[in-house]
Amino acid sequence: TPSPTATATTGSGGSGFYRAINLNGSALTIDGNQWEADGAPGVTSNGYYACLPNLTLNPPTDANRSTMLRCFRWNQGLTVNMAGMPSGSYDVYLYVLEDDWQQTMGVRLEGNLVQDNISTGSNGQWQRLGPWRVSVTDGTLNLAVTGSGWIIVPGIEVWRAGASSSATSRG
Repeated sequence: TPSPTATATTGSGGSGFYRAINLNGSALTIDGNQWEADGAPGVTSNGYYACLPNLTLNPPTDANRSTMLRCFRWNQGLTVNMAGMPSGSYDVYLYVLEDDWQQTMGVRLEGNLVQDNISTGSNGQWQRLGPWRVSVTDGTLNLAVTGSGWIIVPGIEVWRAGASSSATSRG
């Protein structure tokens, strides 16, 4: 498996953008960072594919983020695995979207529950959840999302964790 290109903004302590995946769309730039297209090297998911091009997003957002949010992967027990990662600490953000009625969900990273009882909100509501600090030691980041119904995940964003105690939210 080819290694992903991990570049972009690097801050003090070795922190900075690592990679982000648009889980059912093309490569694009969000918040000045290059997102990879669905099918990026080393990334797998068990999610089904769907697009809702006319969904009114709440809150409104820029064109590229809107494009990413409106095409997504969904499942009741959705998994995303990102292989080829160097061992280290990472801060993970997850984009979720609600297209119908409110669900309750939980997020696991590396098998550990990092947040539970998350409300997906109302029709059209999207959220950028995290950051959750995780240590990757086996070369693969493992993410699992479970919920009371179908959970929609348009994208995942991963940052290298630096020496600081937490990452700054960028979104």
